[in-house]
Amino acid sequence: MDVIVAAVVVAAAIVIMLLVRRRRRVRSDPDEGIAIGDLVGPLETLAVLVIAFVMVLAAESYSGAEGAASNEAAAVDNMHSMAALLPDPIEEKIKGAIVCYASAVVKEEWPSMAARYEASTAPDRWTQQFRDALQDLRDPSMFRLLADADTTRATQRRERIEQSAPAVPAALYWFMVLTVVAMVAGYAISLPLRGHGPQLAGLWVLAGLLVASLYLIWDIDRPFRGLVPIDAAPMQTTQEAGMKDFLRRYGADRLPCDQKGLPRNVNVTSTN
Repeated sequence: MDVIVAAVVVAAAIVIMLLVRRRRRVRSDPDEGIAIGDLVGPLETLAVLVIAFVMVLAAESYSGAEGAASNEAAAVDNMHSMAALLPDPIEEKIKGAIVCYASAVVKEEWPSMAARYEASTAPDRWTQQFRDALQDLRDPSMFRLLADADTTRATQRRERIEQSAPAVPAALYWFMVLTVVAMVAGYAISLPLRGHGPQLAGLWVLAGLLVASLYLIWDIDRPFRGLVPIDAAPMQTTQEAGMKDFLRRYGADRLPCDQKGLPRNVNVTSTN
């Protein structure tokens, strides 16, 4: 919605300023004060700097979300690998919790982040089950390794969820839109009264590129939705490998969750 409004504002500004320009010629006589053309340069510099700053901010948020998602999947995979060294029934409990956690993240939490920029309660049950299983572990070195891996997983999950929300404040985004509108309007007013066909065409191209830049910033600032969303491929790969191992070892009837990571015949509650 913000992008649509921004595009309309920019287009309307161009049209209005061109109409005003046709009605009243703004002269560059030094006696009449500073010329409009002299203001375009500073406006252009300001607009470019603001766009560059906001684009870097949005790109950093996107990169942070992508890195957190990948690191979380790696931590979960590491936990699953270490669980293979544990005796049963602890191994089964931990592997079951890990598979269900990964399923819940892929099937429940990813859509929640894309739609509402927030976590799902579905994975919380399995993090608690994993921690409960650790309490039965008697090997202090394995306990420490698994606990550290779980801490890494939790940290990366929090980072992923935090980065799912827009990082660019609304006020900063609208300030960027206003600087773009001001710059395009300045160019429009500076067009010559006659023979301005090529300049007008160039102005429309410039306005289109600027609107595209605004949309790109808006899109990448919401990393789990839009044109280039971050998908759950790393976690899904971990989930599929863990599921295959669990089914081979214990069978489908021993898995405590369904394909979406929801507990079978039990209401999901948050424990974190």
